[in-house]
Amino acid sequence: MIIAISVKEEKKDSKLDTRFGRASFFYFYDTEKTCGFFQNNQQNINAAHGAGIQAAQNVAKNNVDVLLTENVGPKAFRVLEGSRIKVYEASSHLTIDQALIEFEAGKLPLLIEANQ
Repeated sequence: MIIAISVKEEKKDSKLDTRFGRASFFYFYDTEKTCGFFQNNQQNINAAHGAGIQAAQNVAKNNVDVLLTENVGPKAFRVLEGSRIKVYEASSHLTIDQALIEFEAGKLPLLIEANQ
């Protein structure tokens, strides 16, 4: 399973970003290989329109199964849902590792609609 996480910084102890479409980076974690990598999202940070849609398309290109983020808008949510990516709400107070632990423990709520 591949898990994407919206994060503020390109470092392992980064906290989650409050935003999805305009997150600074995404961290992709492969649960089978137990490793991950960062992807820059700079092209969407200052985008006038479509940041969420473009970010969702970029996440989907990485064969993601699950997204952990604090907030996701309706247009991005539709793209993620259409790509069969399950979205879980994770607090921006969590670090990457904390979010993964909470997810694996079943403590994060599954979003059935956009929450932003």
